[in-house]
Amino acid sequence: MKIEASSRQGILCCMRPTRNNNYRYYICKPSIKEWKVLPNPKLRYWTVQVAFVVLKSDHVRFKILRFSKDSPTCSRNLGFGNYFCEIFDSKSLAWRQGNIISLSEDVCLKYHHQPINESGLLYLLTTDDQVLILNYNGEEAYTRFYLPAQVSRNKDYKTKN
Repeated sequence: MKIEASSRQGILCCMRPTRNNNYRYYICKPSIKEWKVLPNPKLRYWTVQVAFVVLKSDHVRFKILRFSKDSPTCSRNLGFGNYFCEIFDSKSLAWRQGNIISLSEDVCLKYHHQPINESGLLYLLTTDDQVLILNYNGEEAYTRFYLPAQVSRNKDYKTKN
């Protein structure tokens, strides 16, 4: 079992490998030991990042945004720098195809940087240190911008030991 994303409300989005190289998605509330199995998205593409957004916490309403791309051996040609966005909505209990996110051919989403959810938007970092801003429907909400040079070069920002 792998935790793909979490929320401030303590709810986890998890994924477990199954047979035939497939995966099963779950939502978990560890505080009350409750699990819910979700329908699978179309698993034709490799998952790159997952964002989990809780819209209402009293009657848990949430969305999951899954960003995926072609595998290196794939016969489909999504193209370098392009990502599928699939969206699960707990209201409909179904996945739907969102927009294709297009980056330059030499730019990727950073794999080990979790998307940040704040004020109704998702912030994703790219390998060229741009910030991609999406709404909860997987649409670009604002123009991409570069991190300040000091931050991207890590100048004057030392890691505490």
